[in-house]
Amino acid sequence: MDRNDERVCEACGLLYDWDPVIADGSHFCCDACARGQECTCPEHAEAHHVRAMGSRSGASILGATQGEL
Repeated sequence: MDRNDERVCEACGLLYDWDPVIADGSHFCCDACARGQECTCPEHAEAHHVRAMGSRSGASILGATQGEL
């Protein structure tokens, strides 16, 4: 993804590089986000999975469980 092509979905915050769905002048990554529903982009699920894995490994490094942070 070229930084010049990156967009940020106004609903879910996903960085994406495809043509946006435009609704009421706002730019969204998918129709679901444009309708105010949960994002259906596979990239969105993957990005959240990677972040969750990173936070769990960080807790492990600190010797704490996720709930203790």
